[in-house]
Amino acid sequence: MFTTNLEIFKTHQRELHHRADHYRLVKSLEKNDSPMASIYTAIGNVLIVLGQSLLKHAHTAQRGPSV
Repeated sequence: MFTTNLEIFKTHQRELHHRADHYRLVKSLEKNDSPMASIYTAIGNVLIVLGQSLLKHAHTAQRGPSV
C-alpha cells in the first residue's frame, strides 16, 4: 500500500512539475516588454495596411476606369 501511494505521489509530482514548466514557458513567451518588439509590431502593422492598400489599387487598375 505504501508503494502505491508513493507511486501516485510521484506521478502527481511529475505532473505538477510538467504543468509548472509549461506555465513558465507560456509566461515567458507572452512577455514582450522589449521596446524593439513594439517597434517591430508597429512597422509590421504599417506594412500590412500598405500592402492591403496596394492590392486594392491594383485590383481597381485591372478593372479599368468605371464609365
